[in-house]
Amino acid sequence: VTLAGVALTPSIAYRVTDRLSIGAGISAIYTTLDQSISIRQGLPDPASDGRVKFEDLSDWGAQAILGLTYEFSDRLLLGLVYRSEMDTDLDGDVKYLGLRNPELASALPGDIKISWTNPQWLEAGLRFRLDDKTQLYANVGWQEWSKFSDNELRFSNDQVQVVDRNWDDTWHAGIAAARVLSPKSIASIGLAYESSPVKDKYRTLDFPVDEQWKLSAAYGWK
Repeated sequence: VTLAGVALTPSIAYRVTDRLSIGAGISAIYTTLDQSISIRQGLPDPASDGRVKFEDLSDWGAQAILGLTYEFSDRLLLGLVYRSEMDTDLDGDVKYLGLRNPELASALPGDIKISWTNPQWLEAGLRFRLDDKTQLYANVGWQEWSKFSDNELRFSNDQVQVVDRNWDDTWHAGIAAARVLSPKSIASIGLAYESSPVKDKYRTLDFPVDEQWKLSAAYGWK
């Protein structure tokens, strides 16, 4: 499976007061999918398997973004970001390779449409200026991945299948710190956690996701 996406996001921001700023934007997202699936044809030799290939499936979608920052004091800053959900409808070709029955291959549909809903997000973050050289960060977030649970497959012969992936909503939490080491250098470190969108018993080979722990560190200089 190869699933890829590219997004272009023009945005605008406005400073309402000395402490409050708001922003908005829209992401134009291009999604592509290529997938190859083996078909067992009754023989024990895996080399005799046929294949179904979904090729050049693609779609453009739009996702709205809203943001807000509020400065409680010279030291403490709050940021909020919301992303709307987005429908994805991929259209493309279906090819059949290595089937032992050529008549079957000619009777099967030649194109497919795969549809799902990308989740909406809500994220909040805090930045605290500890002193002139050190800043601390914390953030939490929620993503409605249960919206992705139903994937619809629609073939050109009007056959429709809906795959329920049993996905749940996810949440995120992270902490980080950055410190100026000298007038020409800075260092940072962070730790984040992402919950799993699917229980172990429902995990599939094409989307083998699980909970994630992320540790990052950086060093910058002029």
